[in-house]
Amino acid sequence: MVKYLQACNLKDIIIVPTKELGFSHLKETSIISVGFSAKHTYKSAKDLSVEIKNLKIDGISENMLIYGRRDEEWLLLELGSDISIYFMTEAFRKGVDLVEMWTNKQSDEEMMREKKLKSVFYKNHYKI
Repeated sequence: MVKYLQACNLKDIIIVPTKELGFSHLKETSIISVGFSAKHTYKSAKDLSVEIKNLKIDGISENMLIYGRRDEEWLLLELGSDISIYFMTEAFRKGVDLVEMWTNKQSDEEMMREKKLKSVFYKNHYKI
């Protein structure tokens, strides 16, 4: 997965074991990557979803969801019940530092901010 993201020229790729950190509402593992623009992140997410769909992996290929739209700075690709891949522009990643939120104890204010961000992106999902 990471090699594919690197081949798509995504950078600053980080793998976070979100379940191990105690986030039961997130997937087992989250992968965060940075693209050059909203167009680049969208194309990378779309291309990866097509490649995975072509592999026909049980439990993943038929259950992929992508959250976000072509013009957004943040997209989320969910692969089955285990992996979430975040595609972000650099500016968006700096504004919403997920790794910092996940690896450090969150205040109530930060938890509310994360829930608010999720509600915006999860309402714009569609099945690939």
